[in-house]
Amino acid sequence: MKLHERLAWIRQAPLHGTTKAVLYAMLCFVGSKSTLWPAHSTLAWAAGISTRHLKRALHVLRRQGVILIAPRPGRSSVYTLILTQAPMAYLVGHHGLQNRSL
Repeated sequence: MKLHERLAWIRQAPLHGTTKAVLYAMLCFVGSKSTLWPAHSTLAWAAGISTRHLKRALHVLRRQGVILIAPRPGRSSVYTLILTQAPMAYLVGHHGLQNRSL
């Protein structure tokens, strides 16, 4: 998925501000295989939030199936973005979320 497609996916996703800010920040670090591994402090800085809020947002994104998190003891985790379908259909169809207007 190209950068402009990822930006459009995030823009249309029915997510709240902090969670969207984290996804936008992740785009600064993502590679061609949709993976990234910045430290929590780095990702929080890029999103303009605290590391505590970052951890909450990452939990929401993981729970909703938007990212995969592979922990690496003693190092930063590896995150994989899963932005393969239209955001509303993906989040509503696969995770039982209510279809609601933003």
